[in-house]
Amino acid sequence: MYWVAQLAGALAAAALLRGSLGDIAHVGATLPSGSNLQSLLWEIVLSAILMFVMSFMMGGQVNNWAHAGGFAGGWITAQVMPIEAQKREGRLVMIVALLLALATLAGFVLSFLEVTGVLLRSRG
Repeated sequence: MYWVAQLAGALAAAALLRGSLGDIAHVGATLPSGSNLQSLLWEIVLSAILMFVMSFMMGGQVNNWAHAGGFAGGWITAQVMPIEAQKREGRLVMIVALLLALATLAGFVLSFLEVTGVLLRSRG
């Protein structure tokens, strides 16, 4: 229901702006200075920083040390791994990446189930 409310609010705000300003799409918009991929990566980085900062505002609800450890571990891993532009990853790297992606997905699913269970228990 939360996602539906967010989507409805975004659509209503967009409709209000379109109706009040007319068909002038460039008002308030910024155009990326680099490629679309570079812009997407910057958006992800800035969103991660924003979420990290916001987690400090939430008091004891978020384990900030776990987030800091995740960021530090990711940065250290990126520094240790060699990056070669034209080299394709080996089979072992691809298997490890797939296993880690599956573990991450499992973590998301388990967190979702835990939160959903808590919400359902609080209602009943």
